[in-house]
Parts: sequence; C-alpha cells; structure tokens
Amino acid sequence: MGESDKEILVEPQSSCFSRNDFMQDDFQVDKFVAECKKIVPLNVFKKELDDYLRLLKNALIELINQDYADFVNLSTNLVGMDKAINNLTIPLGQLREEILSIQNDLDSTIKSVENKLKQRAELREKKVFTQNLLNITHCMEKIERVFKSGDGEKETDKESSEQAGHLIERVASDFNQLQFYVTQCQGHPLVEKIRSRISGITSTLQKNLEASFQEGLKLGDTKTLTQCLRTYAIIDKISYAENLFRTFAVKPYMKIITEQALQSNSKGLQGLYENVLDFIPNYCSKLIDVTSGKTLDPSVEVSGNITQSIKGYNFIVNSVWPEIASAVQNNLTSIFAPGDPDAFHKKYTITMNFVQEFEKQCRSQENIKQLRNHPSYGALISRWSLPVYFQIRFQEIAGELETSMLTQCTVNEDEAPLHVNVTRQFWSCLERCWHKNIFLSALCHRFWKLSLQLIARLSKWLAGLKLQETVPVKSKVSSGLPNAGQDAETTEGQGESDGSHVTVSQLVYIIADVFHILKQIPELWKDIISPKLPDITPQEQDNLKDILINKRCSDLQQTLPQLSSLIVDHVSTLSANCLDGAKNIPRLYRRTNREAPLKPSAYITNLIDPIRALKVNHGKNASQEQLLEWSVAISESVSDKFYNVTSDVLTSIKRTEDSLLRLKRIKKSDNPSTNPATTEKGKMSDDDKIRMQFALDAEEFGKQISSLGIPVDKVSSYKKLVAFVENARSSSPSNSSS
Repeated sequence: MGESDKEILVEPQSSCFSRNDFMQDDFQVDKFVAECKKIVPLNVFKKELDDYLRLLKNALIELINQDYADFVNLSTNLVGMDKAINNLTIPLGQLREEILSIQNDLDSTIKSVENKLKQRAELREKKVFTQNLLNITHCMEKIERVFKSGDGEKETDKESSEQAGHLIERVASDFNQLQFYVTQCQGHPLVEKIRSRISGITSTLQKNLEASFQEGLKLGDTKTLTQCLRTYAIIDKISYAENLFRTFAVKPYMKIITEQALQSNSKGLQGLYENVLDFIPNYCSKLIDVTSGKTLDPSVEVSGNITQSIKGYNFIVNSVWPEIASAVQNNLTSIFAPGDPDAFHKKYTITMNFVQEFEKQCRSQENIKQLRNHPSYGALISRWSLPVYFQIRFQEIAGELETSMLTQCTVNEDEAPLHVNVTRQFWSCLERCWHKNIFLSALCHRFWKLSLQLIARLSKWLAGLKLQETVPVKSKVSSGLPNAGQDAETTEGQGESDGSHVTVSQLVYIIADVFHILKQIPELWKDIISPKLPDITPQEQDNLKDILINKRCSDLQQTLPQLSSLIVDHVSTLSANCLDGAKNIPRLYRRTNREAPLKPSAYITNLIDPIRALKVNHGKNASQEQLLEWSVAISESVSDKFYNVTSDVLTSIKRTEDSLLRLKRIKKSDNPSTNPATTEKGKMSDDDKIRMQFALDAEEFGKQISSLGIPVDKVSSYKKLVAFVENARSSSPSNSSS
C-alpha cells in the first residue's frame, strides 16, 4: 500500500465524546449535546469541539498533500471519456432489443406449456372421476352378487350365523369403498340414478348387521359380536351400534325403573339401583371384553393369534348410562322433591353412591371423564334441587340457634360438657352442618360458610351479654345470622340488640363453655370437617384451617376478656360497697377517748366475702387458672378503691394536723409559757389511732387475700396501699416531734 492509500484517522483528545459518536447512522446534534452536557460544562465542551475541528482541518490538508498528484491529474484522465461512452450506447441498445424479443418468445412458450398442463390435469381428473364411476358400478355389482350368493345358500343355524358374519365382514370393506367413491362423485347424474340401489345396499347391510348383532347378543357369541363390531367400525357406524344396543337390550331392561318398582322393592331406592347395576355384568360383559381386548374365546383370532380390542366403542357411557339417566328423571320424579330434607338427603346420597358404583364399571379414568362430560350426566345431577335443600337446612339450623338466643338463658348442671342452653345449641348446630345425615359434598362450600356464620353469630351474642341487676330483663336479640346467600362478614355489624341479661353464675358457665368450644373446634376440623372437604391442595387446606381457627376462633376468644371484666366489675362493686366502714373510722376515734386499736375493723371481712363467695360458689364451674385470674383482678380493683378511700381520709387528717400545728406555733410565739402539746406525754393522739386502724385494716386485708390463695405480690395496688399507710404513720406530727 502506497503512502496515498493510507487512511488518516483523527481521534479527539476529549473525555466526553469520541470519533465513533459522529459515525453513527442515527446521529442527532441535540441528543449528542445533551449527553455531553451531563459529563462536562458547556464551555469545556465548546473548547473540545474547537480543538477537534482544528485537528480535522489539519488532517484534511495532510490528506490533500498525500494525494496531490492524483488531484492534479484528475482532469487529464477524464479527456475523451464522453466519446467512449457514446460508442457504447448503440451496441447496448441493440442488445436490449434482442433480450426483450427473447423474453417475449419465452413468455409465449411458458403460457402454451401451462395451458397444456392444465388440459392434462383436467383430463386426469376426468379419468379419475370416470374410474370412480366404474368403481361404483363394480362395487355395487360385487356387493349385490355377494348378497345374492348368501341368500341362495342354505345351512344350519350355526353355519348360517357364521356365514352371515363372514359375508357381512366381506361386504363391509367394499361398502366402505363404495361410500368413498360416491362421495367423490357427488352430484353426477349416474350417482343420482343409482342412488336407490345404493340405499338398498345400505339398508340390506344394516339389516344384516343388526340381525347378526342381536343374534350375537342373545347367544353370547363373542365371535359374532367381534365381527359385527369390527364391521360397524369399518363402515364408520359405531354410534349406530351403540344406539342399537341401547334400543335392543338396555331400554327393555330399564323398564324396571318405575315408581311401582320403587314402592315394591324391599330395599327401596337402594334395591332398585342394585337391580340396575346387575345389568352391566349380565348383559354387557361380552361387549366390554370384545371392545377392551379381553376376549377369552380362542376362536376369535386376529393377526397371529393375538386378540385385539376394537377401539372407539363405549357402550357403558353411550348406551347404558343415557337410558338409565333418562328413566330415572322421567319415571322417578318423586325422589327429586326437596320438601322433606331427610328423605331428600337419603335419596340423593343413595343416588350418588349408585353413580360412584356405576363409574367403577367404566374401568378407566378416561371413560369416567367421558361419562362426567356426557350431557345426560349433567342433566341428572342438575335435577336435584340442592339450593332448596340447603335453604331448608339453613332455616332449621340457624333458626334453632336464634331461638335459643331469644329465650332466657338457662343453665343445666347435669348436662356435660356444655351447661348453658345457648352454647349447647350452638355446638349442636355446628355439628349438624357436618353430620352424615345432613351434609352433602356438593354443598360443602355452603355448609362451610354456614359454620363460619354460626361462630360469628355466637361471638356477637357473647359480645352483647350484660349482667342483670335485680329483675331479669327480657332480651331483645335480633336475628344475627344472615340469609343463606349472605356473607357472615357483611352482617357482623348489623342487627344491633340490647343484649341478653345473665347472672354471674350463668356468666361463669358461659365462659367455661366457650373455653370448651375453643378446644373442641380444632378437633372438629381434624376429625370431621377436613376429611369431608373435596380434593384440594395442602395449601388450600391450610388456608381454610387458618380462617376457622386463627380468625373465627380468635374472634370468639376475644369476647372472653369482656365477659371476665363483667364478673370482675360486678364482684369489685360488691366489695367496694363495704368501704363505707373505712370512711367512718375517723368518727370512731376523734374526740371519743377510745383506746388505741388492737385488731382490724369488721368491714374487712365483708370486703373479702364477695371474692370468697366467687371462689366457693364457682370453684367447680371455672378452672383454677380462671378463678385465680379473676381473683387477682378483683383484688387489684378493690385494693385500688381501698387505697383511694384511705388516701382521702389520711390526707384530710394530715391537712387538719398541719393546720392545728401552725395555730399552736402562733400561740406559742404570743405566749411562750403556753405548752403547745394538746396530749399528755406518751399518749397517742386520735389521728394516730386512726392511722393505726388503717394500718391494721390494710394488714388484715393482705392476710385475707393471701388466705384465698391470691399472691399478694401480684396485687400492685395493695403494695401501694401498704406503702402509703406506713408513710402516713411515719410522717405524723407525733412521730416527727418524737
């Protein structure tokens, strides 16, 4: 390569752009400037562009210098070029005309060849069409000749049956070809002319097939049945054979499906279905064996002594089942009546068990799938008024629970493990949703929803409970369960009521029952509900379990603190009513000259009696943990109120003492000889007696609490009470002066 052939490459000495940026096909100035602005400021960018421009100009000058001789000789080399071009114009024009002429000749030749090929194709089609017409005539004559030869031969019945089977099998192949040729020549006058002969052949073949098929069924001749079914398959009349079997064998037998037969059967509907199922082993076994390849007859051999199945037939699904479904729907209309839910459940269950037993006769999952997709299958299933049945059950179950909530709450101590009428009824309703005589798998989703609604309704009823004061108040509970078509979630805030009024004893039993229910619901899920759910994934099982236990049961459990607070508040109020004795302590010692107290006040016993009564009366009804929790909460509340009363009294005494002390100090300053002491030396003041009495009462209160098994260290208000009393005694004026 010479010096002038070298390419001069100029790369910009820049950090924000390169030479390749300008060589791109989609180069845009605006985009290029915007990208560079992100890297360097505009003034720097402009300076780098100027530098690159100078480099390009220098490179251009250098390039011209390298190829200077070529630039100078350029005009010299072009001299005479126009004459050379003119000399080539005429020969090129002549060449173009010759090429066009040749192209025209080729086009005409191609067109002529295409016309001849088209004529040849038409001739070939006519030849094939003519050959098909000849084949139609040949096949017809051959089939008619075979039929005539068969009619002329006389053999014994067995030989006649075998001969008829072979004859039909021979004709079937030719008839199949005849059908093909007729289809190819559709509309030809010859075909229309011989249409009657073709119809006659078809009718004769079908009659012979039908007679042979019926005879094979009567005699149980596997060989004849195999020949007939294979022939039907060859002529593409499988559905005709299935319909023939349905008409000839199934329909007469299924006349046993009547109301009279149902009433006369000792086993009722169950016995009727058993008789129906007997049809399959008694009348279908040969056909099933033939169509499934289980033929045991050694005389029926195909291809090297190997018995093969005849594909395409499904007599169980296409012949037997439609007739059964039709007969049940048309002749046993009484079983579909939903008015009596118990009878409806029994008949539906028996029918579904019959359907399951029938599916077992299908022998394969593919056949079962075909059965379930059959129109008659869906028609029979949809005939059952399942929504009406569920509505009746819903009214029964929900109505019983609502009735129990509307009546007065009662307790039966002899009932176990649930004692309250409402909780017993709730559990009975919840179990009934999944009872074998009520639950239906097809309504699983509805009974699941009803179960959640029952729990939600109980939670709402518990949340509305109130303690009756003196006279029982008639409850005004509105219907809290939604209709069968409503969601439980959409009704939880509806149906506000005044709530049921119960006693403390009833409330204790209710809480104990709720605890038992919360323990039993997981067992109900595990042992009863979960096994009855349809085939679902483990994740879906976990989701349903979470809804039942972690959501609904959690809502039910959240009502327990509120119910417990009713008991705690009630007992605390009874105890607090005895604190009037603490308020009267100052009157007992002020200006009465009473001796210093040596024992606690009598009201302390009354203060503890309600707590003691709660533990004694309900020790068997509530758990020890629950009683301890209530006792601690009650003691906490009573201690807090005791502290408030003590604080008010002792604080008032303290203020009075401080006022008297200030007055005494003023008198002492006015009359120094006056003795400021109001009591004799060593004698306890009335206020100190009051403080001592409170100290004794507080100490006794703690002993009484401990005697009930209540840990005093868990009662923070009592600690505050004792600390306050001790602080009051230590800060009294007498102690301060001493």
